[in-house]
Amino acid sequence: MSTKLVEISLDSIKVVEDGDSVKLKGTNVLSVSLLFPAPGKQEITKIVPGLDLRRNTLYDFKNAKNPRTGKKYVEFERILFKEEIHSECWILIYLSDVVKRNAVDKFMGKLIKGLYKTTLGVFTGNISNLLLKIPDDIIIAEIDDIETDPDDIILMVGKAYGKVKIDYLPDDGSTKTIDFGFKVPKNIYRSKRIPDFKNMRWIKETEKNPVLAAGADNGKLSLNFRSLS
Repeated sequence: MSTKLVEISLDSIKVVEDGDSVKLKGTNVLSVSLLFPAPGKQEITKIVPGLDLRRNTLYDFKNAKNPRTGKKYVEFERILFKEEIHSECWILIYLSDVVKRNAVDKFMGKLIKGLYKTTLGVFTGNISNLLLKIPDDIIIAEIDDIETDPDDIILMVGKAYGKVKIDYLPDDGSTKTIDFGFKVPKNIYRSKRIPDFKNMRWIKETEKNPVLAAGADNGKLSLNFRSLS
């Protein structure tokens, strides 16, 4: 079985809708996972929280600021994985909008817990014998919506997946950019809050027609692959 050591890093991201409503502004959270990259490794997940995405605006990780440091990303901060891939592996991607910043940690737990509960449950036996036997329809079905508490105000605005074969990757020392297109998991509505002065409260009003319907394109994430050996 052919193998290749690959460094996968963030390049850029652009979305049509970031999930923010008229009045409520959140922070985007990106999750990128490698599924069965090598024998003995079921999945590896990297979370990138605190992204301040804007509609129809390119977020270039080479020039954007890291929300944790307030400074531009340095090269090592953009690296998601440095892993050996055996023949091929799946990449699963989620993009969400979290309005309550203190709900991010809670959301992470749900994401990690729910992402593979179906996919991994259908397999038995040695992982190394399954690397080339993951049916596409199972992967597609598995990256459906994850249930979240309404009070957390968490909105999935994009999901993407793709199979990366090492035959498609560049030669040692070279790089290649691969794009992953986001699809909308559920209808996205643009809502606003209007004041109810009589009862001293805010009323959430949602437009009748969705801004983006389920299954619609919602931008893309570009990852850079560098072959190390």
